[in-house]
Amino acid sequence: MRNLHGFFHKTLFLFSILFFNFVFFQSINNVSAQEQLSVSSTFHHNWDGERLDTTIYLTLFTESSSTVVTYYTVTIPDIGINPEVFSINRDKVLEHTTHKGKDSTDLVIDLEKSPLYKDKPITLRITYFKELTGNTISLLSGLNSTETKEFLFTYPNSKGEISWSSATVLSENKKGSNIEISTEIPNTNFVKITFGSKVIYSFEINKTLSNSADTTIYSELTLPINNSYQNITISSIIPTPDKAYKDNDGNYILQYSVVSQSAIDLKISGYIEMNKGHYEGLDEYLIEENPLWKISDPSLLRHINRYVNTYGLELPETFSDINDLADPQQKELFYESLYRYVIEYLQPNLNSVGSLSGFERLGTEEILIKQGMSTNEEYADAIVGLFRYYKIPSRFVVGYLSNISNYDSQGMYHYWAEYYDTEKSDWIIVEPFFEDYSKTPTWGKEMKDHIALIYRYSNPYNPKLSFYSAQDFTLKLVEETPEYINKAKVELILQPFKISDPYLTGYINVLNSGNTILDNFTLKKSKPEIAQYVDYIGNNQKILILPGQEYDIKFNIPFESVEEDLFIVMDIHSGINSIKDIYVKKELQLIKDYSDLNVFSKLLSFLIFLVACISIFFVSKRVKLKNE
Repeated sequence: MRNLHGFFHKTLFLFSILFFNFVFFQSINNVSAQEQLSVSSTFHHNWDGERLDTTIYLTLFTESSSTVVTYYTVTIPDIGINPEVFSINRDKVLEHTTHKGKDSTDLVIDLEKSPLYKDKPITLRITYFKELTGNTISLLSGLNSTETKEFLFTYPNSKGEISWSSATVLSENKKGSNIEISTEIPNTNFVKITFGSKVIYSFEINKTLSNSADTTIYSELTLPINNSYQNITISSIIPTPDKAYKDNDGNYILQYSVVSQSAIDLKISGYIEMNKGHYEGLDEYLIEENPLWKISDPSLLRHINRYVNTYGLELPETFSDINDLADPQQKELFYESLYRYVIEYLQPNLNSVGSLSGFERLGTEEILIKQGMSTNEEYADAIVGLFRYYKIPSRFVVGYLSNISNYDSQGMYHYWAEYYDTEKSDWIIVEPFFEDYSKTPTWGKEMKDHIALIYRYSNPYNPKLSFYSAQDFTLKLVEETPEYINKAKVELILQPFKISDPYLTGYINVLNSGNTILDNFTLKKSKPEIAQYVDYIGNNQKILILPGQEYDIKFNIPFESVEEDLFIVMDIHSGINSIKDIYVKKELQLIKDYSDLNVFSKLLSFLIFLVACISIFFVSKRVKLKNE
């Protein structure tokens, strides 16, 4: 019995050793085989507006000698899915084990000791579906340790046009009631797509303005800017600022007076509509010289011009003025060549991604000569200085990247630049840092993920961004379209007038009865020419009128210049949108009364003059008789 018991112990021991060796060496074989593999993937997504069907084709190949693959593990960065696996080579469904994690789904696929040859890869088809609705969707486009070869997406044409894709759309084909698009090879695990003619965000600013000093201070806060690609509407501003104005660079600034030892809890909410429009700006901009954006090194300038000539422009090495190019196509090529120069000779400092850390500003010339690891701020400085050297108006932008860009899951602060294209009469975004960083083309692309917060044109250091943290400024993509109300009420109001007054005094009262920011006012026509008599000292031409607020444009018209009823024709602007040809008339009864009075006074004056003459005649006659 004891021998039998010992026999069982020995048998169990030997079996354990054999099992361990089998598992151990099998595991080594599987691991080593997987390490020898190269894997590529393609993604085909089919969406009907409610359900998304995803197909992933995995191709396993080897450049070394043939091997046998027993198991293969793939991690899909998606959750809530139940994939099925099919072997194209064997034409059969494969068994697999699914492990669902917090952020991904792992599949351990039993390949049943499939042979893998150098000239005969293994192809797997992984399919799954999930419920998906809305106008903004996120589509899987990459797997860890695999190279994406193709990305296709099919959707119903009833969804309308794609207003944003984080990967550039290369082709679009109609297939019955559906549309199939292919994009450039994505560099991220997801492609984000938004449908509709616009991309709309809601935003909130929450900021506490505090004053621990012994005297009142004035604190300023900037709002997102109206321009040719973003329109701002305001839901609420609490409390109302003491003053709102637009500075010389086009920034929207709110000013609050904060009394000693107090604080103001400021809360602003609204919407930002990203929708490209036409900019009705000036054709020429004064380029102010600034040491930070100056280039004077002759060898650097020759190097830049030689690089530009590689694009076929054939410019002299002393070329320095974009206006010397008459051909619009040459100008466009020149703009892009400067952009490519920055990407070619700078390298992105990854630590600066999403940061407004305020590194020391080296200046355009030193950045380009140094040509080392550069922050997003230095990329912007470099291209602004390059454009300005060639007489191209350009400006530095402090802004925010939304999460539709796939650069960051939450969104982040960022620096970029804009230049003024004289042929298009518009400001164009240039983003060399993120093209260099992400290897995703951005030139000529509508960047509906770029929210401009501050422009710096005349001064590279000011204004400062008054909020930095995620709590201070929040941005959220919304699917509903908020009501856009660009509306104003205009009245002509006159102060009480007396005949003895030399001037007719009054004002043009403008009330913002919409939800936009009114930022520019143009008197197109008036009678008399009120623009000649506006009190420019008392009126700030850069005034902003926030929703619900009003402003008075004061004037003093010499009374003799008023011959009939007053009227004005006015345009009021909110960014690129405008309320045109607002006509306001003011009847002046006092003019008619004055006309009658004027006739009477002239008759009275004549009678007085006549009486005086007669009196003088008789007096002189009496004096003459008396002397005789």
